[in-house]
Amino acid sequence: SEQLSIGESALVFRWTQLSHSEWFGEIGVGVSHLSERVYQATETHGQNNFALDFALGKALSWAPNWELSLRYRHYSNGYTHRPNPGLDYGALVLAYRF
Repeated sequence: SEQLSIGESALVFRWTQLSHSEWFGEIGVGVSHLSERVYQATETHGQNNFALDFALGKALSWAPNWELSLRYRHYSNGYTHRPNPGLDYGALVLAYRF
């Protein structure tokens, strides 16, 4: 399939150096549901998978509540079944926090 929708629920931890630091790191772990088992050349065992998220970002001091982050996400069955090919992607995200 050429199109994939992903629903994810994750527990995310955010680290900042100081309470007023503009830089942050995030790590998250959760569960996901993929709309398709096959995406491009990758076939997953099922549509329900685990999700891992990693991010490094910065709050934009000149734009309140906005932040920019570079994110890596991994979806796989966590070796509950073989094979465990997984899906990986990176994203540059501009987000508004409210």
